[in-house]
Formats: sequence, structure tokens, C-alpha cells
Amino acid sequence: MDKYIDGRFERLEKALAVLVDSVNKYHPSIAHAKEIELADSELSKGLEDVQTHQNNYLRIQELRKSSAALDSQIRDTLSSLASTRKDIVTTHATTFPPGQATPSRTRSSSTTPAASARPPCPRRP
Repeated sequence: MDKYIDGRFERLEKALAVLVDSVNKYHPSIAHAKEIELADSELSKGLEDVQTHQNNYLRIQELRKSSAALDSQIRDTLSSLASTRKDIVTTHATTFPPGQATPSRTRSSSTTPAASARPPCPRRP
């Protein structure tokens, strides 16, 4: 970017030097004045480009910072998931001896919501 702007500044400086020289020789030229005008507009456009470049650079820095934060969050989430999976895999299931009432066997079928919604079955004689 520096070379880009430096070239435009040099063009403006040269055009200004040529115009000043022509005025000093008592022979000002409209062409030299127009060259200064063109060089100035080119420099202005170049400065706008530099500003756009700097704004884009700042945006890239913000995005990198955001990306790093999200990467950290993803790593933490994956670590938590791996830890949870390990805990689940290493947790032993409770086994009851045969014939002992388990929590699922002690429930009566009439206490389940689906069973209470049905009418009782008639008994056979």
C-alpha cells in the first residue's frame, strides 16, 4: 500500500514542481494545472482505497479474534462432551438379584397413565 500511495504523491509533487517552474518562467500552462488536478483526484482516490484497506484490515482482525473465541468454545464443548461420554460409559448399571422386586416391577399396571385411561378388563368366571 505504501508504494501505491507514494507513487501518487510523487506524481502530484512532480506536477506541482512543473507548474511552479512554468510560473517562475512567466509562462504558466493550463496543461500543467490540469495535470495537478488529475494527480490530486488520483491521490484522493488512492487515499480512499487506503482507508478501505485499513477498515478491511480491522475487520479481519475482529474476525480472527471472534474465530479464536469460537474455536476455544468448540474445544471446551468437545472436551465436555468427551468427559460426559466417558462418565456415561464408565457408569455401571444396577443389577438386581433374580426374584427381587425392582423399581420397574413394583409398579402396578393400573398406575400408568395409559392404563388408567382404559376401562378395567372384565374378569372371566
